[in-house]
Amino acid sequence: MMVKQKAVALAGAAALLFGMPLHAENGAAGWLRYAKVKLAAQAPQRMLVLDDAATVKSAAAELERGLLSMAGDRLAVVQRLDDEPVLVVGTFREVKAVLPGWHVPAESALGGYVIQTFVTDGHTDWVVAGTTPRGALYGAFALLEKLGEDPQLKQFRIESSPSSPIRWVDQWDNLNGTIERGYAGRSIFFKDGNARKNLTRVSEYGRLLASVGINGCNVNNVNASPKMLTPGVIAGLARIADALRPW
Repeated sequence: MMVKQKAVALAGAAALLFGMPLHAENGAAGWLRYAKVKLAAQAPQRMLVLDDAATVKSAAAELERGLLSMAGDRLAVVQRLDDEPVLVVGTFREVKAVLPGWHVPAESALGGYVIQTFVTDGHTDWVVAGTTPRGALYGAFALLEKLGEDPQLKQFRIESSPSSPIRWVDQWDNLNGTIERGYAGRSIFFKDGNARKNLTRVSEYGRLLASVGINGCNVNNVNASPKMLTPGVIAGLARIADALRPW
């Protein structure tokens, strides 16, 4: 009888499992999968971007992507504030210029940020502000992380200021595409003695690094080949840098 009960229970569990819609994930997105949540506070439907730096553009694009995936909210980009809620993205100085009542931190290191709900003229704006454009990018990721962790938030002000100005990862990649002490496939940077032609995965990696506050990457093996200093390879390294720079 006990065996039959277990068999029925397992059969029921299997039926329940296979009756659910399954969404395959390969893990490439890392924590940036932005699973759906139900936000307690309605996110603004519009965004005001105050800076044209590449990293701020990346921050704005990430907020658009994240809020659409998490809450189904599409952000329309606007050119000025009015009497409707807006998500404001920029540096401390730029945010203060459009929101004079907003409080700028007394001290914050380069790369620091503030994310905040800010009530003005009877409505609630959301603020993502950085000491620098790069700080605004870190703030964008921090806001999406916080909403994923605690979607019941209605009012918040979170400040962060890094203690170390440079935070990098070390790759051990070789020009031939192998990785010393690497256990997850070939190099995303190098192949056949030079930088890869397609650097899409490098840009994706830069995005993932920036999402956890890392701002540097040593792409070659510590036991580097002298060929790393040849003009052709240096040109390839410049292309890698270009792929990482928006992040």
